Amino acid sequence: NCYSQAITQLRTQKFDAKERGVPLEYFTWERIVIDECHETLVTATGMKQTEIAGDFKAQARRGAREFLGVAQFDIRKRPLVAATGVWGLTGTPLLETEARVTELANLMGGTYLTGAAHHWRKEERESGRDLFLNQQEGSKSRE
Repeated sequence: NCYSQAITQLRTQKFDAKERGVPLEYFTWERIVIDECHETLVTATGMKQTEIAGDFKAQARRGAREFLGVAQFDIRKRPLVAATGVWGLTGTPLLETEARVTELANLMGGTYLTGAAHHWRKEERESGRDLFLNQQEGSKSRE
């Protein structure tokens, strides 16, 4: 809350064109591009307060959330204001369910079968290419 009040006060000030050290929050940006945006959406619910305080990653997430104004519904009051829009980039695929993993595998042109570990392990053994597994089974009798 103190941060948003400070930003409101900051935006009422006037800065000279040659003045240095003007905070980022003062400007209206054309576009804001956020790399690894999925990190800002992670909350630390369920963690103990002592774990959160010592966790640098959790502190960084909270700082990013505050800086981007994720919880602020009034866009004009957000710390960073964009005229065109805010874009989020991430290279981390969403793999929270088996269906999402299968969907991603299908996009890559592969086939992903779930629950077929026994079948594939048997195929590896029979192919003779899995040397480690064949050594673990021992030699077969001559019967």
